[in-house]
Amino acid sequence: MAKEVIEGRRYLIFPEGKYGDNHNVLQEFASGCFRCAIKAKCPIVPVCIIDSWKPFGINSIKPVTTYVHFLKPIDYASYEGLRPTEIAEIVKNRIQEKINEFVAEY
Repeated sequence: MAKEVIEGRRYLIFPEGKYGDNHNVLQEFASGCFRCAIKAKCPIVPVCIIDSWKPFGINSIKPVTTYVHFLKPIDYASYEGLRPTEIAEIVKNRIQEKINEFVAEY
């Protein structure tokens, strides 16, 4: 995968590894998915998806609005030398901060 990223392919990875009725609270991040970024020395673009949990677990066909925010990329120089668990925590914190900011506004 790292080789493909170096060659220009992009991947969207969900580090929570599963979907749940999270009410906009992030679950634990698996750190292994950040090893590819370390090997490829590529930027990491955190993506914040808000309210995607709402249509699950309800018996309705009403439309639900979800929000997607692409956050500022984290350049390799910013995470070089960090362990995958540390990178996962940085990414998770940035996404959760955006969720909290959004929820506070609405």
